[in-house]
Amino acid sequence: MAKNDNKCTLCGQKMDLWTPAHKSVPFVDKKTYPRICFTCFFVPKIVEQTYTTDGRVLEEVELPYSCQSLCTPKELHDSGAADSLKQAKICVEAVKAACSGVRPDKKPQKRPAPSWNIS
Repeated sequence: MAKNDNKCTLCGQKMDLWTPAHKSVPFVDKKTYPRICFTCFFVPKIVEQTYTTDGRVLEEVELPYSCQSLCTPKELHDSGAADSLKQAKICVEAVKAACSGVRPDKKPQKRPAPSWNIS
């Protein structure tokens, strides 16, 4: 593996776990990427949950896979998709930058199923 092959092609951070799921299927910014890290993959939010006072899921609403529905760094970190808040912030900012100027889809897209690779 070449020296830069263990860096996410979206956020530029070192990857321990990555997917080629967007090599042929466009990401939310309508571009393809040979490798996306675990955290960047989960920045687009596809489900919004509301909870009861005792912590049980009250409602789960499916969201479109788009630039308009993105997780916050705190959500990514709390869900375990990021090792640190700093890592999550870098990924969210990279996805927001990639989404800059992208128009919403007329036809809803789905997140592709990932196949995970370990660096």
